[in-house]
Amino acid sequence: MKLVPITRLSEEQWVAYHQMRLQSRERYQPAAALGAPKRSTEFFRKRSLDSIRELKGTEHVLLGQDLTKVLGFLRFYAHNTSFTGVFDFLANTIPQGFVRIFAQGLLANFEKYPCAHTEIFLNDQRHIQALRLIPPVQEIQFNELLLDLANVPDVLQANWLEAFLQAPGGFRLEQTVNLPVEMRADYIRLHGQFVADMALGGQRNMMSASTMEDLERLSALNALNGQCVLVIFMVAPDGQRVGFTELSVSLETGKAIQGFTGLMREYRNRGLAKVLKAAMHRFAAETAPKLKYISTTTNPHNAAMMHLNLSMGFKVQQLSSQMIFDAATLRNFVDGKGK
Repeated sequence: MKLVPITRLSEEQWVAYHQMRLQSRERYQPAAALGAPKRSTEFFRKRSLDSIRELKGTEHVLLGQDLTKVLGFLRFYAHNTSFTGVFDFLANTIPQGFVRIFAQGLLANFEKYPCAHTEIFLNDQRHIQALRLIPPVQEIQFNELLLDLANVPDVLQANWLEAFLQAPGGFRLEQTVNLPVEMRADYIRLHGQFVADMALGGQRNMMSASTMEDLERLSALNALNGQCVLVIFMVAPDGQRVGFTELSVSLETGKAIQGFTGLMREYRNRGLAKVLKAAMHRFAAETAPKLKYISTTTNPHNAAMMHLNLSMGFKVQQLSSQMIFDAATLRNFVDGKGK
């Protein structure tokens, strides 16, 4: 096996990699595969290279011994204190030596980016069991959920939402597309508080941004991929933005990914998160008439958000894990000091 940067792939290897990614999406991300258009290898290659450039990331492909069979991939996007990774390995069995190659790939990213840790997202129990050999500094489990908008018309046409929006002198909502510059400071302030409430940055959503630089990079990537990000702020009676919800919409496929929904601590447990989510579903349907599905992830221990998502029609698809590694643990493992 050999881990090869995508910038060094041959035409034959790009074709094999493209096919592997299609199989991976159908097998491990059924929500993502719904309505997905069939793309050419050339389109896939351009989008991969553009994404890595815009997000200052890296992407490696794990090739078999003959260097034509693609076994898996590692993709990372750098943040200010960490880098977020997506990984898949399509074979039915994990070959001997794979975990060490994987750890070496992670270490290469630590050498490139001055980050404290990395976050890897997995939804295959074989992969999770294999990477526990390193082991991770922390592992966070979360549910992947899917909402079929055709089955929840009451969410989009709820009388209680109309009553909230028309109430005088109370809270109000601000709807935005692709987050105007004048609103970004409030977004980052609130985003920072939401992340601080999670252990070690757990369950970072890859569409979210924690700095102005992150926002600029994600905006460029969305433009490349034909996506727009909808953000709705909750505005308190005193005019302060006290929470938001965000949704990344593919205008072509009719799918959307729900990112953070959160409120400042003193505004929680008032039913405002339900207002944000319901308003977002309506806003998304108006913005993208072809929208059919919304997916999201929720920590199963976050009982309040799980209850809210299920009450609004989301269905649990699968249980996934987020594994967090640091450079010291990876180095010990690669040097033979780990398990």
